[in-house]
Amino acid sequence: MSAALATMTLRALIVDDNEADRELCIAALRRYGMSVEWVAAEGEAELRAALRDFVPDVVLCDFSFPDFDGFAARRIVYEAYPECPLIFVSGAISEERAAIALQCGAVDYVMKSTLVRLPIAVERAVAAARASADVATRARWHVKRLERLWGIANDPALAGTQLANAMLLRASLDLRAHQSFRGYLCRAVGDAAAIVECSARTGEAREPALELRALRALGARGTRADARTSSWADTARDTDAPPELAAAGWHSAICTSFESGNSRYWLAFAATDPSEMFGDDDYAYLDALATFFSNYVEQRWREERRDYEQRHDGLTGLVDRPQFHVLAAAASKRFEGFAILIFDLAAFHEINDAYGYAIGDAVLIDVATSLAVRARHDEFVARVGADVFAVFVPCTTREIGRERLADFASAFAHPFSSSDLAADTEIARPARVGVAMAPDDGAAFEEIYARAEAALSVARERGLGSTVFYEAGMDREAQQRATLLSEIAEGLARDQFTLYYQPHIELASGRVTGCEALIRWNHPVRGLVFPGDFIPFAEETGAIASIDDWVMDHAFSAAADLSGDRPEFRLYFNLSGRQAGNPSVVRAFANAARAGVPLKRIGVEITETDAMRDVHATRRVLRALRRLDVHVAIDDFGTGFSSLSSLKQFPVDIVKIDRTFVSGVTSNPDDAAIAETIISIADHFGFASLGEGAETPEEVAWLRSHGCRYVQGYAIGYPLPIDKFKAWLADHDARTLAARLAETKRERRHGDRRKVKSATAI
Repeated sequence: MSAALATMTLRALIVDDNEADRELCIAALRRYGMSVEWVAAEGEAELRAALRDFVPDVVLCDFSFPDFDGFAARRIVYEAYPECPLIFVSGAISEERAAIALQCGAVDYVMKSTLVRLPIAVERAVAAARASADVATRARWHVKRLERLWGIANDPALAGTQLANAMLLRASLDLRAHQSFRGYLCRAVGDAAAIVECSARTGEAREPALELRALRALGARGTRADARTSSWADTARDTDAPPELAAAGWHSAICTSFESGNSRYWLAFAATDPSEMFGDDDYAYLDALATFFSNYVEQRWREERRDYEQRHDGLTGLVDRPQFHVLAAAASKRFEGFAILIFDLAAFHEINDAYGYAIGDAVLIDVATSLAVRARHDEFVARVGADVFAVFVPCTTREIGRERLADFASAFAHPFSSSDLAADTEIARPARVGVAMAPDDGAAFEEIYARAEAALSVARERGLGSTVFYEAGMDREAQQRATLLSEIAEGLARDQFTLYYQPHIELASGRVTGCEALIRWNHPVRGLVFPGDFIPFAEETGAIASIDDWVMDHAFSAAADLSGDRPEFRLYFNLSGRQAGNPSVVRAFANAARAGVPLKRIGVEITETDAMRDVHATRRVLRALRRLDVHVAIDDFGTGFSSLSSLKQFPVDIVKIDRTFVSGVTSNPDDAAIAETIISIADHFGFASLGEGAETPEEVAWLRSHGCRYVQGYAIGYPLPIDKFKAWLADHDARTLAARLAETKRERRHGDRRKVKSATAI
C-alpha cells in the first residue's frame, strides 16, 4: 500500500443493494490495511442524497439494480464530483459491458468472486486521481506542449508501441530539439530492468546495453537525477553521479518513476550535448509526461488483461477450450507424435448438489492445480468443459504416452478435503479418461481431439475410473450419444415421455395399497423405449436433471388422481442418484405441499447403491421427507453394497426384494435363502418387505407363505398408462368385492350347516 494511503482515512461511497456484498467490500479493504470511512447507497435516490453530504475519494458501484444501472450511477457521480474515480464491483458483468463502462469513465471493474483485487484497484484509482489533480495544476505551465502531446495520444492511426514511440519523440523535441537528445521508457523487473521504448531516430548509433545500465543506475538514485559532465573528473556538476551515465555518453539526464498495471516504470531523458541542462520547468513537464505514459501503460495493461481473460478460464486460470485448440494445433505440427488426454470429473454435479457451488469450485481449482503442476515442458492443460480437462502431451511412443497418462491420472487419486467441510468428510473425485494418440489414431490435431472425445464417451458408459483408448468405430458411438442427448431434450419439450403405473398388492388381504410410477419414452421412430435404454445415459450426461423434474411434476399430479377414495393408496416414484442426497429435493416436496399436493399419498424409491453413496446426506434428505409424510422404499435391496449399520439409520418404510432373487425363490435354494433373509432383516428393523418382479402364482405364493407383506410384478399386474391403470383398479376392486361376497356366502352356508347338525344332535 502506498505511503499516502497508509496515513489517511479513505472515504468510500458504496452503491450496492446487497448489505452482505457491501460488508465484504469493506472487509477486503480493511484486510489490506486501509482505514475506511464509508457510506452506503442502495439505489438512485440514496446515491444522490449521499453525494450531497459526503465527499468520496472513491465510489464502489454494483452494475445491476432493479430500477437503474451502473451507467446511470456513473453519470450521477460525475455530475457531483468529476474527478472522483468509480470502480464497478459486480457479480455478473459481461466483458462487452465492462469495456463500455471503462469507456464511459469507470476506472476499473472487479468481480465479486475475486475481491482480493479490490484494494489494489482502489489504491491505483485513488493514486491516479490525485496524480491527475496534481498534473492538472502543473499543466497550466505547459499548455502548448501538452496539446501537441494530446494530439498524438488521440491519433487513431497510432496504436501500441507506435504510440509510445511517437509520444517519446514528440516529448524529446518539446524538451530539447537537439538531435542527440533521447527519451526512454523503461520497465523495472525485480532488481533488473528492460527498455520498453526509445525515441532514437532511424540510423542513429546506439549502445542499448550501456543505456540500460545507465537507466538502472539513474533509477536507483530516486525518482529524479540530474548529472552533467564535460570532463567527468574535473568539472562534474554532480560529483556523486554514477559512472554508468558517463559510460553511456550522457552529459545530462532527468528521470521520474510511476506505477501502472502492477509494474514500475522509469521515464527518462538524456543528452550527449555538454551544454544541455535541466531546470524546474523540465521537472514539472516530466511529471506531466509520466501521467500521459501512465495512462498509456494502464490502457495497454487492461487490454492485455482482457485478452488474457478471454483466452483463459476465469475460475482455474487454465487456458480455455478455444485457446487450447489454437495452442495444441500449433504445437502438434512440431512433433512426430502426440497424445490428447481428456479427463471427465465423474459425478461432479452431485458434488455441487450435495456440498454447494463454493465447494464444487474449490474441487475444480484443486484438480486444475494438480494437473498443471504435473505438466512438463511443451505439455499444457486446459479446462474445456464444466468438469472436463484436456492435456496435450508430446510423445514419440505409446509407452511414453501411457507413462504421462498415469502421472496426470494420479491427480484424481486422492480425495478432496477442506476446512469448509466436516472434519471427517472427504470428497472422492474419480475421473473417466479418453485418450487418442497421433500418428496411430490420426494425423491432424482436430482429428485426434475428436477421437479422444469419442473414447471419453465410451469411458463414461463404463463407469467411474474408466480409461479408454480410442479404437476404430468409437466416432460413430459418440455421434449416436450426441443424437440421443438431443432427442431426450426434444422428447421432454414435445411431451413424448409418459408414466406407466404398476400396482402394489398386500398379500394378506389382496388389496391394492399403491403403485410404482415407471417412466416410458414414446419415441417417434423407435416406439416405446424402456428406462434402462436411456436413464443410465441421462445420468452420465446430466440430462437426468430435466427428467427428474418431469417425473416429479407428473407423479404429484397422478397421486391426487389415483388415490381418490382409497385412503391407504400411495404412489411411489424413483429418486435418481443426483437427487438422493440433494436438499433441493426436500424444497421441491415442500413447495408441492404448499400447492396442495397430498404428500401422504406419495412415496419415493431409492436404490440401495444410491442410498449408500453418501450416507449422511441421504439420511438428512430422507428424514426431511418423512417429516413431510412421504414414505421411503429401498429398491433393489441385496444387489448393492449393503451396510446394515447404515441402513438402520434411514427412515425406511419398505425394503424391496430385487427381482433377481424373487425369480429364483421356487427353483434356486440360494435365491430363496437370500429372499428369506431380506424378509427377516426387514422384520427386524420394522420395515415392510415387498417382492419385486413376481411373474408366476408360485412366486407370489412363496412370498406370502414366507411373511412378505407386499408384492409387485406381472403375476399381479402389468405397468399401464394412467387411463388403463384406473380401469384395472376398478376391475380389481369389483373382482375383490365379488370374491369377498362369495367367501361370505360360503361362510354363512357353512355356519347354517353347523346349526342344523347341532339341532339334530339335541
